Amino acid sequence: MPKLACILWDQVENEADERSLTTAYRSLISSETPDFEAHWSGLTLVQRNLLKAIALSPDSVPYSKEFLKRSGLSLGGTQKALTLLIERDLVEKTETGLCLTDPIMAVWLGGHI
Repeated sequence: MPKLACILWDQVENEADERSLTTAYRSLISSETPDFEAHWSGLTLVQRNLLKAIALSPDSVPYSKEFLKRSGLSLGGTQKALTLLIERDLVEKTETGLCLTDPIMAVWLGGHI
């Protein structure tokens, strides 16, 4: 979140409050949108669905029946899509499942797509 701190620092004179933090957060998402859109446009529909499903349910187990059913994905499609998402450094494995490498992208996916 160093970028958020820099944006906030640039926007306030003396003291940050909740409103200035919200404004800085929105500015951060807006400034990152072109990069997120570039990544998004280079993905297939299955890859997009998987990325969004991971963003909405971090630490989910992507091969579980529940995850596949909820996200509308097949096991084979998920395996191929996940390999690419990891190779492109959009998703990473954690001790409990998967998450997006950029938490701001997860917020963007939740609110924009």
